[in-house]
Amino acid sequence: MIWVKIQKDHEHQTDELTIYLPNWLAIEVQNTTFLYFGNQKLKVNVRTFHSKKTDNHSYNNPLKINCSQDLLDVLHIPDEVPYKLYVKEGIIHLGPVIGLLLGEQHYYYHHRHMQEYSDAVRNYNQIGGLVIAFKECSIDWDKKCLFGLYYHSESKKWHYQKLPIPSVIYRRGYKSNQQVAEKLSRYTNDKVFNSFRYDKWELHKELSNNVKFKQYLPDTYKLENQHDVLKLLHETSKIILKPSDLSRGRGIYIFKKQTSDSILAVDYNEGNKREFTIPNWAIEDYLSQENLLSKNYILQPYLDLAKIEGNPWDIRVVMQKNIKSGWQCSGIECRVAGKNQFVTNISRGGMALPIKMALEESFGPSVHSNLLKTNVIAAAQHFCEIMDETGEHFAEFGLDLAFDVNQKLWFIEANMRPTFNGFKKMDMANYYYICQNPIRYAAAVDGFY
Repeated sequence: MIWVKIQKDHEHQTDELTIYLPNWLAIEVQNTTFLYFGNQKLKVNVRTFHSKKTDNHSYNNPLKINCSQDLLDVLHIPDEVPYKLYVKEGIIHLGPVIGLLLGEQHYYYHHRHMQEYSDAVRNYNQIGGLVIAFKECSIDWDKKCLFGLYYHSESKKWHYQKLPIPSVIYRRGYKSNQQVAEKLSRYTNDKVFNSFRYDKWELHKELSNNVKFKQYLPDTYKLENQHDVLKLLHETSKIILKPSDLSRGRGIYIFKKQTSDSILAVDYNEGNKREFTIPNWAIEDYLSQENLLSKNYILQPYLDLAKIEGNPWDIRVVMQKNIKSGWQCSGIECRVAGKNQFVTNISRGGMALPIKMALEESFGPSVHSNLLKTNVIAAAQHFCEIMDETGEHFAEFGLDLAFDVNQKLWFIEANMRPTFNGFKKMDMANYYYICQNPIRYAAAVDGFY
């Protein structure tokens, strides 16, 4: 595999689909062969030029490869980009071509939002090729191309251009149509990863089928009517209502049995805590008023989580696939809820701590922190193995787990599109490592790492 830079051939006038290879490389192919770029396979003519073979071709010193204008146009190859090239069984492979499928909102493509993805390609000198950010509406299936942004390594900015449909895609936007994601998955031969997003109820059903993992799951029920609320409150005095398809602590309610005839409701739906009493006979009206019966909510007993200075805390575990397609724990942060908050999200005023520090501050210096950390990673690893068995293609999760006051470990939720704000505050080197891993994985899946 060698580093190359593709450029337009100005010396020869031809309408053919032609690539010019050095004589020492051209001996591995026929005069007419196939070129793979992105997800396209095109028959091309091979012409040679004399060049001394050297091992010095690198990211900073790529081999110059000329292509006819027609070839550049048909495959939508941006020139002046450092690529990797190899020949296998007489076929030329050029790449990688990695896609970031974002949401449809325009602000996703603003340079401030794209900073997250600039952080992800800080190791571009190891990856090379095209890293493309795009949305589903930009795809032209007939012409096998799209309009999107690609990372320009020299300017370190994202440039807009007509580009090929990528050969491997990291799905980062779940507002996109699932049917489009499935079509892209077929088009790329199952190389769309994080291809499906489970809501909380679907995920609970999937996980509860696994006898070993079931020990980490709180009892969970789908909210269908007021009787579900009263029944669970009868069994446990405090419950939590969560929207099945939202994350980051949004839309949460807590109900606590106040008397035999009333409950205390705490509404966190708008991010501000509101408390009020509801008579049992009015619960149905309240659920209807808040549209909770139509918003796909789940019910769980309220867990008495371990606390630091009176504030609950949980654990974010980042699990990612490495270049050998094995799951690894890339980072762990513990998030302590802000004052008078029960949600631990950093965006809600939470504080990030290393796990050893969080365990010792919560349970005392004699706690077996290494053993508890090992248990956390083992549970996260087991979760990922279960997800692989679903047949979907996953490569990254932000898993939320927590210990209760008795040091029992619970699974809270899985984030298919995790953010890493806490890691930024704790350890920037670890943050960059986490951001870059999916791009490394994508390059390996594409055969270029």
